Amino acid sequence: MQDSRLLSNYLVKTGVLMVVEDNSYLTFATPLLKWAFFQQNYGVSRSSNIIPTDLYQFIVKIFTAMCNKLSVNILRETLGFGSEGRILEQTWQKEFYRIGTQVLRRNHFLSPEVGSVFGCEGKIDFYVDKLDWAI
Repeated sequence: MQDSRLLSNYLVKTGVLMVVEDNSYLTFATPLLKWAFFQQNYGVSRSSNIIPTDLYQFIVKIFTAMCNKLSVNILRETLGFGSEGRILEQTWQKEFYRIGTQVLRRNHFLSPEVGSVFGCEGKIDFYVDKLDWAI
């Protein structure tokens, strides 16, 4: 029971879960997180079996997938909006990561937030191993 409580507290502090209605239950912090959890654990749809051969194709494929109905609905229903009513950059990044991992499948690993690993002063949002793509 104690391990379960520690884990749930950790998931709340990291923004994955949130407490609802006077501490009566936990739920996912955003519809995007809920959807990503179920896709990761119970099945992932494949947009295509062809893995992009260059960075341009990879980015085009991801943004094309972001324009499909499912992705648009996920982004539309997200709670990750800023003060100006725009979707937060972090929300876009999570959707990019979700689709990117589907596009690359198990052949490559997509690593987020790796600028410091390469000693960059700026940010590198994503890095694709074996292909040496930095985004």
